[in-house]
Amino acid sequence: MAATVLTGNLSGNESFTYTNNTGGNVRFITEYFNAGVSASNNFVGTFGFGNGTTSGTSWVQWDLFDGYYAGKHISPITSIGNPFPNELMLSDGDRVTWVVQNVTFGRKPSYNFLVIPETN
Repeated sequence: MAATVLTGNLSGNESFTYTNNTGGNVRFITEYFNAGVSASNNFVGTFGFGNGTTSGTSWVQWDLFDGYYAGKHISPITSIGNPFPNELMLSDGDRVTWVVQNVTFGRKPSYNFLVIPETN
């Protein structure tokens, strides 16, 4: 299978979900990620990955704050918030979920992800 590029913008109260349904493992790479810029400097959403419910033991999730950005070749020196993994390994059935809070953004949350299936 070929790699898949996922690119877009989200508005307040929207979400992004990717579910690995390839039948094997995939590499989920964050080339560019911006949690959005609003006037709040506060909590603007959550980002998580795993399998099962978001409160289960097979789920990893963290909070996102106004102005947070990350990416494969982006320096985190001025970034706000917790460290963000630039590459995740997802097994079949695992998913990535990004939930954006209902706030007004001056710069919309945006992303560029790359999904690469692992070959056996």
